[in-house]
Amino acid sequence: DATHLGHAATYLTFDLVHRLWLDGGHDVHYVQNITDVDDPLFERAQRDGIGWRELADRETDLFREDMAALRVVPPRDYVAATEAV
Repeated sequence: DATHLGHAATYLTFDLVHRLWLDGGHDVHYVQNITDVDDPLFERAQRDGIGWRELADRETDLFREDMAALRVVPPRDYVAATEAV
C-alpha cells in the first residue's frame, strides 16, 4: 500500500548507483516498472469501493511523491504493466 523503509532502501540504493553512473559520464536510460494491475489492487479497490485504475493512479502518484521527497533521481521512463500486457 504505502511506501515503507524496505521500498525506500531499494530505491535509494539504486539511486546511488544511478548517480554514480551519471557522474562517471555514462548515458543512463533508466526505465522503471509500475505494477498498476494485480490481484491485491483489485481486492483493495473493491473493498474501498473505487475503480482499480483510480486506485492504481493514486498509489502511483503517492509513490512518485515519496521518491521526490527522498530526492531520488526519477527514471527517464516509467512503463506500467498495463502498457505492456
